[in-house]
Amino acid sequence: MVNEEKLALENDVLSYVREFAEKEIRPIARKIDEEANVPEELIKKMIDMGLFSSYIPEEYGGNSLSFSFLVRVIEEISKACPSTALVLDGALTLFAEPLLMFGSEHMKKKYLSRVAKGSVGGLAITEPGAGSDAASIKTRAVRKGPNYIVNGSKIFVSNGRIAEFFVFDAVTDPSKAHRGITAFVAESSFPGIRISRDIHKMGIRGSSTVEMVFEDAVIPVENVIGSEDDGFRVVMETLDAGRIGIAAQAVG
Repeated sequence: MVNEEKLALENDVLSYVREFAEKEIRPIARKIDEEANVPEELIKKMIDMGLFSSYIPEEYGGNSLSFSFLVRVIEEISKACPSTALVLDGALTLFAEPLLMFGSEHMKKKYLSRVAKGSVGGLAITEPGAGSDAASIKTRAVRKGPNYIVNGSKIFVSNGRIAEFFVFDAVTDPSKAHRGITAFVAESSFPGIRISRDIHKMGIRGSSTVEMVFEDAVIPVENVIGSEDDGFRVVMETLDAGRIGIAAQAVG
């Protein structure tokens, strides 16, 4: 698709998004905030509109629309309800983006195709003792044969209860400080992973935010994003993209 055609398509879709946000999201935004929940039917409508597939490349079942388009969509939805926008933002800028940048071809085919169909992803990197200092994490991953065994906890996990999978990081070589951190994809159904509590917030209350515990969690080696001990770079570049999405929410 040539740039002019893609731009025209993006503008057409954006007009539908704007109308959708005003007519279907804004009227229930207060309810979403009060009940701390984005309704499943609202997420399904975003899936049916092709918003989850918009930024995913065509080879993985998406539409290959631009990152700038995604940011504009997040902005328009945020005008009505930032909690609803964060469901989409978390799935694409916080989960899909690191896979696009660093994931193996196998990983992209396995997970990006599911995002394109509407599966929600999330990000789990913050820990009780490691917030803005991502190099200070304590969650530990130890290689055992074809898997890593992970122990630790994450807090403020975005899309916590609705995510089918998420990106997280763990220390694989404590002797190397931030150069000994590895990034992974985990599925919420993997053994040893559980949600310990919901986190109640002052704002963006409709977005599911949780604390997550890893207790001898089993993560396949093939779920390493990039390479072992390169996770700090993966996380930093993921946050570069994620902050643009958060900025779009603020502008909206």
